[in-house]
Amino acid sequence: MVLGADSLRIAIAGATSLRGKDLRQWIDESGFPVGEVRLLDEELAAGTLAEVAGEPVIVQPVEEASFERTRFVFFTGSPAFAAAHARSAQRAGATVIDMTGSISAALGARLWIPHLDAELAAPPSGHADSRASIAAPSGPPSDKKSGAAGTPAGSRGDGAPFGAPSDIPSRAMAGAITVCIAPSAAAIVACSLSAALKPFPLARLAITFFAPVSDRGQPGVDELENQTVKLLSLQPMPQAVFDTQVAFTLLDRWGSGSAVSLSSIRAAIASEVREYLAGRLPSPAITLVHAPVFFGCAFSAYAEFASPARAATAGAPATGKATEVSAPQLAARLSAAGFTVAGEDDPPLSNVSVAGESQLFVAPPARDPNADNAYWLWGAVDNLRLTSANALRIAERLLVS
Repeated sequence: MVLGADSLRIAIAGATSLRGKDLRQWIDESGFPVGEVRLLDEELAAGTLAEVAGEPVIVQPVEEASFERTRFVFFTGSPAFAAAHARSAQRAGATVIDMTGSISAALGARLWIPHLDAELAAPPSGHADSRASIAAPSGPPSDKKSGAAGTPAGSRGDGAPFGAPSDIPSRAMAGAITVCIAPSAAAIVACSLSAALKPFPLARLAITFFAPVSDRGQPGVDELENQTVKLLSLQPMPQAVFDTQVAFTLLDRWGSGSAVSLSSIRAAIASEVREYLAGRLPSPAITLVHAPVFFGCAFSAYAEFASPARAATAGAPATGKATEVSAPQLAARLSAAGFTVAGEDDPPLSNVSVAGESQLFVAPPARDPNADNAYWLWGAVDNLRLTSANALRIAERLLVS
């Protein structure tokens, strides 16, 4: 799909991944003003026939000219693929928007959740300068989502220091943001909850995420499907991805043979949250539980306040030790931080009910029966669509900045 010479051009690197497919769909549905979409992926996926805006498009391998004249390059595939090509995209003059977790915020990239800009106006400490170059990979990238693959910040793969004119595109030299990190769905939820509870005397916030297998990409989805079929027919089940039974069971860890561990994903989420909040708000406690579902991430959050959370009329929370926190106050703050708060008579929220939705959903706050200064929050998001919407929102903000 090609328009005039001045049309907006973007590339989706990792176009055949679950994230890449969902981003393509969201670009079509949201009306993002794009003139040309280049679909790129690894050699094995090159040649795949895909569709953009109803037109057939062939997925191409990454070549020397792949990123030329592109405004944005969204990395949606494997962390290794992003680590291998992100620096080339930046040097071609494109703004890199990483959705894989392969680029470290420590390298100067801006970790961004645009819908929280009004709630947390000041940019995170250490993230204001997003013009630094991306390190060229010097060895095998980490399989951990939080790990930054590549050479240390401050040196290129060829040993030259960052900051040389040949290393930073003209837009970056002029002060434009050229590297952005679009965090995971769980990190977006955690940061949004922290922002929502900012006005209250929060003593602790703990969040349990129920992770779907789609966080492991198409192989994770395929293995859950195959395990389900095999178990129901009393046949041996495949375990190549998770190294354990993931169908019909909740788990706190996968098998030791799994290439990625739940604990490393949990650490990556916690790192994203910590990097984004950057001391502006306390980081919540986070745990991760494997759920035997394909898509959609449900979560349960426990919020305990320093003063008793007794019933009170809705309105702005008072200050001081006598502050009372009411369910209507919490619901109002959740709405302000980007959540859609379900009504008492609405159908129950689940990972299924939020499929295809770009918003964050939460049920009405429920007081803990034993602690009158605490509330429970139940919610769910579409883990793929929320991250796609956030990434595209980043691009939209940059277009008008």
